[in-house]
Amino acid sequence: MRYHLQVVGAPSADGGGPLAVVLHFDSQRYLFNCGEGCQRLFADRRVRLAAPASPRERAMFFTRARWHRCLGGLPGLLLTVADAAAAT
Repeated sequence: MRYHLQVVGAPSADGGGPLAVVLHFDSQRYLFNCGEGCQRLFADRRVRLAAPASPRERAMFFTRARWHRCLGGLPGLLLTVADAAAAT
């Protein structure tokens, strides 16, 4: 089984910016944290998101219960994935 870790976003020196990490396996992906601005980071780095019914996106993990750093981008991310699924 092959895997790789992709750091999608990392906080800057002034404390801003979301932290997001995607762990890729052959047939699965795991997302760690989804701070505000993750959709833009995913688009900039060409990280494709799977449809909600797809087994490719297995789980999302949140390392802290902080809105800005870990949870703030979740509503927009879910809406984007749902919109992409509706378009297909």
